[in-house]
Amino acid sequence: CAVGDGFAGDDRVGILLVSGVGEVRRKERSLRCRDDMGEWVMPWVRGVVLVVLSAIVSCVGWAEEYKSVEVQRLVTSTKASNGQLLRYLQTGQPEVTAVIVRVPPGGSTGWHEHPVPVYAYMLEGELHVEIKGSKTGNGTYVFKKGDVILEVMDTLHNGYNSGSEPASLVVFYTGAAGVPNVVKERVEAVPAQP
Repeated sequence: CAVGDGFAGDDRVGILLVSGVGEVRRKERSLRCRDDMGEWVMPWVRGVVLVVLSAIVSCVGWAEEYKSVEVQRLVTSTKASNGQLLRYLQTGQPEVTAVIVRVPPGGSTGWHEHPVPVYAYMLEGELHVEIKGSKTGNGTYVFKKGDVILEVMDTLHNGYNSGSEPASLVVFYTGAAGVPNVVKERVEAVPAQP
């Protein structure tokens, strides 16, 4: 079945062509094709075209209502800040928690890891995040006001503020009901030496 120049008495669709200088031309094309019995039939294309045109018209109206809104993409990535591939938690009971974390000058989060995906946005200051035990390598990453942090999962890390100003960030945990968002590093007791 192909769109052709048409035959007498067939169903036609008008296509409006607009040139760069504002010229509008109409071109008719046939939207009929032969079925297995050799009969001319109108395919489902007409319905799809109508649905798409309706959607475009409704979207244009919707966009007009929000024309004063500005959207700025901060980040799009498939990897965490250290290169670890991002993954989603598989759960039947998703739970999102949003918090603001403030780290004073000289303060630290302590070594911890996340069994859930975590995303953060730096509101103020500067935060150094040291990562250890990662397959992608150890290292320290520095995040400043306006930076996005795509945190590592199941990897020990420590955030610290070595500056003279407080560091604040909004953090989003995309976890599950009953699953902790943060797990502190287990420190094994070292037996006393005699």
